[in-house]
Amino acid sequence: MRIAETLDDLHVGTPIEIHGVRLIYKGIVCEHHLGSIIILFSDMSKLEYYQEDLNKEEIMILVDCK
Repeated sequence: MRIAETLDDLHVGTPIEIHGVRLIYKGIVCEHHLGSIIILFSDMSKLEYYQEDLNKEEIMILVDCK
C-alpha cells in the first residue's frame, strides 16, 4: 500500500482505502476526468475527489493497477 500523491496515481480500476476517524472506507476508482476522479465505495456511494482533496485525505492505493 502507498498513499496517492497525485490524481495520476489513481487510474480507473485502482482499489483504494481511506482511513476515517472511526471507519475504514474501501472503494475503487471508477472514473478519471481532467482534474478529478470519482470513487465508488463499497456501500455503492460515489464521491468526486480533486487534487486538493488528496492533500487533505490520505487515499491509500491497495494494488497498483496500470
